[in-house]
Amino acid sequence: MNETKPGERADTIHVEGLPIRWFQAKQNPMQAVQAAAAAIGPTGLPLSSTNSNIDDKENKPSIEILQQVFAVFGEIRCCDIPILDPYRLLNGTNVPVQQDTTFDAYIQYNEYIGFVKAMDACRNMKSMLIDDTNTAYTASIKVDFDRARHLSDRMIKKRRIEQMKTTEMNKLKQADTQRLKDEDERRREIERLRIELQDAEAEDIVGSKDITKDTLRRQREEKRRLKRLERKRQHEEKTLAMKIAIEERKMLIAHRKLESMRLLEELFNRVKVKNKQFN
Repeated sequence: MNETKPGERADTIHVEGLPIRWFQAKQNPMQAVQAAAAAIGPTGLPLSSTNSNIDDKENKPSIEILQQVFAVFGEIRCCDIPILDPYRLLNGTNVPVQQDTTFDAYIQYNEYIGFVKAMDACRNMKSMLIDDTNTAYTASIKVDFDRARHLSDRMIKKRRIEQMKTTEMNKLKQADTQRLKDEDERRREIERLRIELQDAEAEDIVGSKDITKDTLRRQREEKRRLKRLERKRQHEEKTLAMKIAIEERKMLIAHRKLESMRLLEELFNRVKVKNKQFN
C-alpha cells in the first residue's frame, strides 16, 4: 500500500445495497438530494415528506446525487457506480450480481478525515424513507473500506484498457458484419447484371432472323446498352474488391490496437506482481 497515492491509501469507502429509487434524478434535484441525505446522513433521521411519483423508466442512479449526498462528510475526489458503465455490464466484470433495486458505489475522499467521517456515520446503519402516504421503506446498507483498491490509478487504467478492448472488438464485429452485407449486395447486383446480359443476348439472337433497318437500329442500341451494363458490372466488381481491401486494412489496424492493449495489460500485471513481492 502506497500512502501517497489516492486509492492505495485509506480514502475510499465501498457502499453496498443503496436503493436506486432514492438516488434517481427527479424534477427537483435538491429534493432528491435531501431525500437521500436524510435517509443515510449522519443524523440517521428518516425523511418525512418525499415525492413518491418517481419515473422508473430508466432504472439508473444519479452519480451527481450520490456525490452531493456523501459530500456532507468531506470533499470528494471521485465516485464510481459500476452499473452505470455499459462496458462492465456487457463483460460482466467488476459489477456485482444484485437485484435491480439496489446498487453499489465507491466514494473517494480528498482527505482522510472525510473517509473516517463517512465510515463512522454509515457503518452498520439501516436507512429509512417515508413517502407522502406515510409508507416506510427501509434498506440495510453495507459500508466498508475499498479492499480491492477500486479507485486506484492502476485499477482505473486497467478498466480503461478493458473498455478500449471492448470498443475495438465491437468495431471489428460491426466492420465484419457490414463487409459481409456489402459483399452480398454487390454479388447480387453482379448476378442480376449477368442474367440481364444473358437475356439481352438471347433476345438479340432470336431477333437476328428478321433484319430490317428498324431492327438494326434497335440492335445497335441494345449493343450499346450491353456495353454499358458490362462496364457497370466491371465497375461493381472493382468497387467490391477495393471495399474488401479497405475493410481488411481496418481490421488489421484494429487487431494491432488490441495487441498493443494486451501488451499494456500484461505490463500492468507484471508491475502488480513485482509490487506485491516488494511489499
